[in-house]
Amino acid sequence: MPVSGESKPLPGTVESSHDNYLETRCIAMQGTHCSSGTAVGLCVGTADETVFGRIAKLSSQPRKGLTTLQREILRFILIIVSMVAFFIPLVCILWFVTY
Repeated sequence: MPVSGESKPLPGTVESSHDNYLETRCIAMQGTHCSSGTAVGLCVGTADETVFGRIAKLSSQPRKGLTTLQREILRFILIIVSMVAFFIPLVCILWFVTY
């Protein structure tokens, strides 16, 4: 099974077929099966040295600062609170002036 998630078998090669090593056909990732022919593999990375290991390491680190979504939500909340803080006194003043 190729890295791209294709369910159909793709031919492999010993030559690099793409500049991005994750897209080239000369490597096999975890879960790759040889459906016909023969293959010899060489492990070049384990644990944090693998793509999966780096992703797991990045996702387990504590985040610093706010994410983009959190910043946008905070901005929205500040706008709403500012509007409320402006309009409540305005309504109260107009109410007392008219009565």
